[in-house]
Amino acid sequence: MQNILDSTSKAAPFALLLMAIGTFLIVGIFWGDYYTELFSARFPTWAAVALAVFTAVIKEGVRFALLISSIRDFSDKRSANGWLGLVASVGLVAYEIKVSGAVAAMWATESFTAESYRSFLIFTILLGLILEIRLILTTPSARLGKPQARSNGQSNTELVTPRAWTN
Repeated sequence: MQNILDSTSKAAPFALLLMAIGTFLIVGIFWGDYYTELFSARFPTWAAVALAVFTAVIKEGVRFALLISSIRDFSDKRSANGWLGLVASVGLVAYEIKVSGAVAAMWATESFTAESYRSFLIFTILLGLILEIRLILTTPSARLGKPQARSNGQSNTELVTPRAWTN
């Protein structure tokens, strides 16, 4: 039973990361659609779609980059940098929540009100932020890259985060 719990807890950060990426993708799709509608007033359809997708990818990509860099900063004991990244991410979340009403209004129909879409968007945006914070808390800075004692007395230099994050 303990092996199952250990294995599951070791996989938790990766699962949290995948779920955070999922929330960024969902929100990005809504933003891409919203920006397409917004840019269609000034650009031909193909250009509006291209600019909208590019804008949504950048915006959600920044959220993802802030997540990864905040994890790295906190794990490297550069907490000022980590807090700066987290505050920037919260700022993007505040922007997304503020504009979510306009996005939801575009989706509203007689069957589904703008408030239905807005509440879904806000939930997904906040879920991404919660996962971001949880991932930061899940990455133990004291154990990163440091030898840990095994039960048989040997040391182990197992990393808690993927190797690409530690270079």
